[in-house]
Amino acid sequence: MDTFRLAALLIGGPWLGSLMTIAAMVCNVALLNSTVLTTTRMPFALAEDGYLPPFLSGRHPRYGTPWIAIVISAAIYASLALHSLGDLISIYVWLRAATTVLTVLSAWGLRRKRPNLPRAFRIPGGDLGLIYVIAMPLAMAYVVLRYSDPIAMRWGPWALAAGPVVYFCGEVVRQACRAEGGGQGRIGSDRGSCARHHPRTKSKNSRPRNLSR
Repeated sequence: MDTFRLAALLIGGPWLGSLMTIAAMVCNVALLNSTVLTTTRMPFALAEDGYLPPFLSGRHPRYGTPWIAIVISAAIYASLALHSLGDLISIYVWLRAATTVLTVLSAWGLRRKRPNLPRAFRIPGGDLGLIYVIAMPLAMAYVVLRYSDPIAMRWGPWALAAGPVVYFCGEVVRQACRAEGGGQGRIGSDRGSCARHHPRTKSKNSRPRNLSR
């Protein structure tokens, strides 16, 4: 943003530079607001589906918002503000690389387990094309992680290790909900039995679930 402000200052003088600074402030506030609105729905939706503790699906009795997920997410974001943006991006690269690796490996797993499943798109080239699509992202991910910043090397593995821990905790919650629900079904029974502990609050301002995510 400082680059745009400096360019506006050189082109139009102080008044244009000031306007660009104000525009940057408004943009940052809007970006932060949209980030809070979207990312806080993720733990809320995961809790509704039984992948996170059910208390995260609690809604505000008046506004219908997932206020527990919002408060916890805001606390996590505030703690991340102790680091610079560059440091956070360096650590995020580890998580982004892990997501990419899991995505390309899922293509191999789907072709192995469901070879006859109708697909809108199929990786061309047969097995050779599939190997190429998997091998190249794996190689690039290795290079990025191998030569990442020191802070990413320090905290990146811990961030990755948090994934299996969260999944294990979610599995414990699902097993408990499944046992309470009689063991019938998978996600549906989990969500149904867990929802009894945290029923949805109906209000005039609450919105349908598909709009809350």
